[in-house]
Amino acid sequence: MKAKLISLCLLGLMLAGLSAPALSDDLTKMKGYFDFDRLNIPEGIAATNEVDIGPELMQAALGISTEDEPGLAEILQGISGVRVRNYEVSTDQAAALRPGVEEMADELMKKGWTRIIRTSSDDEFVNVSIRFHDGNMAGMVVLAAEEDEITLVNLVGNLNLATLIQTMQSGNFDFSALDSLQQAMEEAQSNQ
Repeated sequence: MKAKLISLCLLGLMLAGLSAPALSDDLTKMKGYFDFDRLNIPEGIAATNEVDIGPELMQAALGISTEDEPGLAEILQGISGVRVRNYEVSTDQAAALRPGVEEMADELMKKGWTRIIRTSSDDEFVNVSIRFHDGNMAGMVVLAAEEDEITLVNLVGNLNLATLIQTMQSGNFDFSALDSLQQAMEEAQSNQ
């Protein structure tokens, strides 16, 4: 389970070298958006990794080669945005932040999201929730609190859960295939 979470986060993190231009669509108004920026992060703690990719860059990503990684292309086709926040923190800081992460997981349920995974132990909490709108999956949120790390992921858009899971379970997901994605996005940025 942890390997799949890491794979999902790595997908977002592989895109982290990119900075998004002004977005034509507001992700905050989309049904699959969840505002995890409200987690009360103490002053002095900055995100180790931060990803904010909106619709324009996601559209540029569709130019990647589907021959090398057809599952990736199919996943990216429906995604309007990727948001990742990763914080490396002390054990004490992680313990102080965990209740806020758990509260966000509960809030997702209250707002109509469906929890598909929840793991809780003394040293780890992981919650994966999805949201449907008009019969389609509109978003996924992954919330993870570990002994020294907090990771928050929000995928927004028309997601194909079966393809996402199948691609991650295959064990053959080659993240080097994202090189062409990064190149396409850099080209799109330079043309702005």
